Amino acid sequence: MRDESLSLAGEWLPVCNSEDVPAGDARGFIVADERIVVWRDSIAAAHVWRDYCPHRGAQLSLGTVMRDQIACPYHGWSYDVEGQCLRIPSNPSLRPSKRACAMTFASEEKYGVVWMCFGKPAYALDFFPEAAIPNGRRINLAPQTVRSSAPRVVENFLDMAHFSFVHVGILGEHAHTECRITRSLRFPMADWRRDSAVTGSPQGFRGRVAAR
Repeated sequence: MRDESLSLAGEWLPVCNSEDVPAGDARGFIVADERIVVWRDSIAAAHVWRDYCPHRGAQLSLGTVMRDQIACPYHGWSYDVEGQCLRIPSNPSLRPSKRACAMTFASEEKYGVVWMCFGKPAYALDFFPEAAIPNGRRINLAPQTVRSSAPRVVENFLDMAHFSFVHVGILGEHAHTECRITRSLRFPMADWRRDSAVTGSPQGFRGRVAAR
């Protein structure tokens, strides 16, 4: 995403699941057509940068993490957690210019996911209060490649009318096809905890929400 005037500039975007990047390691990802590197320092804090060394353009995700620095795999230039180059192995006596720095992004690790923002975050990353429910269980799925447009994917997640036909025995049944619309779009979590159940099936998990 090269144009910060776009609406995504202030949005929090998921990069990967926390478990995808081990401590002391680096991994490469693609977010909004940009190559992104996520690496962890000596205290396992995640850093999200453009996957690009400003020296010759090598991918930093192919480099080496050394405590609180990541070194480029091409010429070994080392960068600290702020993205500033600290050492140039071919000229160790040279103090790197302040302009020799990697492009860093605002990032946060929450809900078992590493998030990033290309620009200035427009809001706090706190849209999932249900994560604090006592004894709750969160399941983070692995990334999937979907051969479809973004609007179609969003529509699919919001469309409950197809459950009884596409996901029979998992999320829907032929005998229950009606989708009722309520005044509130917020799911009644308190009622769900008390009156609902999740059971196993040969196809996966089946949920039951008691009628109100």
